[in-house]
Amino acid sequence: MISNKILQKRLFVGSLPYSFTEGELLSLFISFGKIVAVKIIKNQWGKSRGMGYVEFEDLENAKNAKQSLHNHSLGERTIIVDYAQPDPFQTPEGQQRHLQAQTTHKNPRRNYNIDEPRSYGPKPKPKTKRTNLDSAASPNHLKNPKHMRQSLFDSRNYGSKVGSKFAKRTKKKTAR
Repeated sequence: MISNKILQKRLFVGSLPYSFTEGELLSLFISFGKIVAVKIIKNQWGKSRGMGYVEFEDLENAKNAKQSLHNHSLGERTIIVDYAQPDPFQTPEGQQRHLQAQTTHKNPRRNYNIDEPRSYGPKPKPKTKRTNLDSAASPNHLKNPKHMRQSLFDSRNYGSKVGSKFAKRTKKKTAR
C-alpha cells in the first residue's frame, strides 16, 4: 500500500497561465526544496490546460510550498496549490478494479450463442423478385423527349424567351 507521505509529496497546481512552461513551474517551486518531477498537463494539440503537478523529495518541502504558494497571484491569475489525488492505478483498490474489469470484459464481436443450431447447407434463396430492365425500357424509348423527366423550371421551353428579353434590353442600353 502507498503511504500518505508519498501522496502528499506530490502537489497539484491549478489555474496556471496557459503560456507557463515546465521550466517556469520548476523555477517557481525550486526555492522550497529538491524537486523529483514537474509536469504540465496538455491537451491533444499540445497546448497547456493551465494545470500541472510538482513532486518534492521531502514532505516538509511540499507542505511549505503549499502553504506559501496557495492563492498566490501569478500575472493575471491566482494559482491553486493542493495535495494531488493518488493515481487510481497505483492504489491497491484501483489495481483490483482494473484487473477485475479486464477479466470480466467480453468482446461484443465474439458473442456466440452455443445453444443455437447452425446450418451448414446451402443458403436460402432471397424472396425478392428480379426483373429484366432491358425489356422494361428500350434505348429509343429513353431518347424520346416526351418521356424524359421534367424539371421544376424547364429551360427548354422558357429559356429562349427570357434570354431574348434580356438580349433586347441590353441592346437598347448599348445603342444609346
